[in-house]
Amino acid sequence: VGADAPMYVIADLSTVWAEMTIYPADLNNVKTGQKVRVKAAALGADAEGVISYVGALVGEQSRTAKARVTLRNPDQRWRPGLFVAVE
Repeated sequence: VGADAPMYVIADLSTVWAEMTIYPADLNNVKTGQKVRVKAAALGADAEGVISYVGALVGEQSRTAKARVTLRNPDQRWRPGLFVAVE
């Protein structure tokens, strides 16, 4: 391996997930493959993504399910841990 070549990548952030909390009353309206808009007020950014996963279980404590949106992130603007809103 050359001195200027990376040996491995610790994290590939070219795509990221935005996780959503879904209340039971909304579960029938959230579907895999559905297009959504993700907004990050802290960045003044928004992007379109696709729901890639909708959890089958409702949490015993939270009484909510999880869903996930996959976002393309070529400029690495979206960062893990960032608070977002999904429409």
